[in-house]
Amino acid sequence: MVNEMMDRPIIDPEIQSYLRSHLSETNDPKLIELRKEAQLKGLPIIPLETASFLRLLLKIHQPKRILEIGTAVGYSAILMTLENPVKTRIVTIERNPVMYQQAVKNIQKFGLTSQIKIIDGDAANFYESFESSEFDLIFLDGAKAKYLEQFEHFFPSLKNNGLILIDDIFQGGDTLKPEAKIKHRNKGIHRHLNRLLDEVLAQKKSIATLLPVGDGLLVVQKTNK
Repeated sequence: MVNEMMDRPIIDPEIQSYLRSHLSETNDPKLIELRKEAQLKGLPIIPLETASFLRLLLKIHQPKRILEIGTAVGYSAILMTLENPVKTRIVTIERNPVMYQQAVKNIQKFGLTSQIKIIDGDAANFYESFESSEFDLIFLDGAKAKYLEQFEHFFPSLKNNGLILIDDIFQGGDTLKPEAKIKHRNKGIHRHLNRLLDEVLAQKKSIATLLPVGDGLLVVQKTNK
């Protein structure tokens, strides 16, 4: 479950070290402890600099309804609940049964079961489950090869001016390399991520930007056009 790409920072390691020693994602000691515990175990959670950006975005955007694909141990869902200045409701989907069980325990420990609904299953089984314009924010952080498919299916469920965040978009820099230089086992992900970038950055119904935080974050806002 460890993201091997996170050992290959996309920015200067000294800058990354500075960010991780100076930024904060929360003032909640229990959430800080959850992050540290997950990192010690090598579990797949968003890095501190991504969490810090997400915290700021929550303060600005104040989403009331959030969809997350890829719960892992529940860290980001808990963060998005605690750090949102408005009361939010989150639907989060996790297909790994071990991660799902751990996330359930963590969400219960934080007393957030009334705000976070966690679903055990594959996101593909829920493409038709949500209403049009239901969510203010969608966070994709699951199977990278499924990002484009998930973006296309969940985009209609996003409200106008809503945001989609797509994590780990650079894959340690591999996404930007020619396919011939990519390991055979990673070629499928490489093709899917490049198709995603080509389609999303050219879309007329949204505006997008790429941020070099963590392993790369694609931020997309749905427009009225």
